[in-house]
Amino acid sequence: MVAVYYGDGADEENRLFSEAVIRDPENWVAHMHRLTGLSEKYNGSHDSMFEFAYESAAKAAPGSLLPVLLTKAHSEYWKYQYKFDQNEEEAARYLHSPHPREVTIEAYNQSLANFGYEPRHAVFARINAAGWFWLVKEREPLRRELELLNGSICDDHWKWVGTWGDLDKAKEFSGAA
Repeated sequence: MVAVYYGDGADEENRLFSEAVIRDPENWVAHMHRLTGLSEKYNGSHDSMFEFAYESAAKAAPGSLLPVLLTKAHSEYWKYQYKFDQNEEEAARYLHSPHPREVTIEAYNQSLANFGYEPRHAVFARINAAGWFWLVKEREPLRRELELLNGSICDDHWKWVGTWGDLDKAKEFSGAA
């Protein structure tokens, strides 16, 4: 996380990420921050961010949280279009495209939907998944994630994933209210 946000350069980011995954190869938080560091928002590219997400998900052990990186990547791409490029039309089109929805549902089914996790271990993956499922209006996975996050999510978390304070609306929509 420090390497990404302090801008020490790609070599330092790679070194610190490598150290983290040597200690814990399935560490979702380390992977999440590496993905963020590779994003266009942090002087990377959408291509490198997606490549990292797809490679990480493909290498993941059964039951790993790493497939949720695909959800994070699609969410980051949408957020970049919406917030940084201020291209609301492209952002809306992306949310309604079948490919991101299909990929993220498959990733969800390979991880959060079908495996149990210690709550603290999965909280960031769940917040990212819930935010995405709110954006694409996938009611059932959104409901499930919001119920599992009960007491562990607030509007500040919701803003991190680009949903800007609609947590109460998401709960109402999903039936998790």
